[in-house]
Amino acid sequence: MSYLKRKIPLHPININIMKKIGIILSLLVTSFASAQVDSLKLNAVNNEQKIEEVKSKIEEEKKQQEIIKRGEEEQELAEKELKLKERQQKEAERQQKEAERQQREAERLQKRAQQQVAKEQKLKEKQLKQQEKAQRKAQKEAIAAQKRAEKRLKIQDKIAKSKIKLNKAKANYDKEKLNLEREISRGNLSAEKELKFRTKILKKESKLIDAQSDLKNLEIELERLR
Repeated sequence: MSYLKRKIPLHPININIMKKIGIILSLLVTSFASAQVDSLKLNAVNNEQKIEEVKSKIEEEKKQQEIIKRGEEEQELAEKELKLKERQQKEAERQQKEAERQQREAERLQKRAQQQVAKEQKLKEKQLKQQEKAQRKAQKEAIAAQKRAEKRLKIQDKIAKSKIKLNKAKANYDKEKLNLEREISRGNLSAEKELKFRTKILKKESKLIDAQSDLKNLEIELERLR
């Protein structure tokens, strides 16, 4: 240890050499440093140019991307607008078709309603005509019945009168016939008188037959009116 701690004396020549070496090293270091600085400065300039070029390229690419993006957005917007117009067109066509369908349905319902109204009107008119016809028929029947009743009354009155007339004709016939028989029984009847009696009896008999025929016809007519 003592050996290591012991100082070694330097020779003056060595000191000069060392100084020269130090100067040379200093010059070398300075030259190297200067070269390094210049190199760094050159690299810095080159780097700045590269950075500017990169920045410019990046900016250009950004612009291109923005243009592309804007174009894509505009294209997408145009497609959306086109799709929207197509949907609107389809919706308008659908609404138009629906409106036409509703109009056709309304026209069909209106036509059906009109047909129903016309049918009901015809039915009412038919029923009214039938009622009027029935009323006219009833009126005619009532008038006819009234006329028949009036005619029956008249015929019944005629029958009553015809019976009286018949009874009277029969009485006259019987009376004339009895007178003839009485005169014949007396024996004082001439041929001329007998002819007169018989002629008179024939007339009375004719009236009796007419009265019977009239009564029979009236009874038949009365029966027909019942």
